[in-house]
Amino acid sequence: MLSLKHKNLLSNIDYLKTKLDLYLSYYEKGLEQYSIDLSLLEEFNPTIGSKIYTIDDMLNIPIDDVSLEFKKLYRKITFKTHPDKVNESIKNNMYVEAVTSVKYNNWFDLISIAKKLDLELPIVSEEQIEWLTLLVSILEKKLDIIKNSNGWQYYMKTKEERKVYLERKLDEKT
Repeated sequence: MLSLKHKNLLSNIDYLKTKLDLYLSYYEKGLEQYSIDLSLLEEFNPTIGSKIYTIDDMLNIPIDDVSLEFKKLYRKITFKTHPDKVNESIKNNMYVEAVTSVKYNNWFDLISIAKKLDLELPIVSEEQIEWLTLLVSILEKKLDIIKNSNGWQYYMKTKEERKVYLERKLDEKT
């Protein structure tokens, strides 16, 4: 049985990843109108011990390192989504996502697919809970960085507010 903390972390990560994708799209639109440096997003990388971890590190933990249970989970997913067995485009897309997840060792996406299919999820270790907790903090920090960026601030304003915003920024530079 999946622990409540684990379920909450997985739901929170799903929500934050979706929110991050949305914020990034707004941010990129803002960048088209107001040029700023994307490097702000790379400034925050939390550490465990002496190693620095990025979001990609967190999502791409080799499945062998996580557990054999994830390989079993992958088999269950393919059984329910393989194009030769199921003729539903949504499930076939899940199959492609699952194959890609295993190929790139993205166990979090594999779990997300299993949740959508109502499959029983593998039991996770305390270490994996710590990784998920850290991933939540990374996603929250990146969302904060985006929301405080010039591109985000600019995009979220009305046309009149943008004019005032640009004038203020120009005044700050002089």
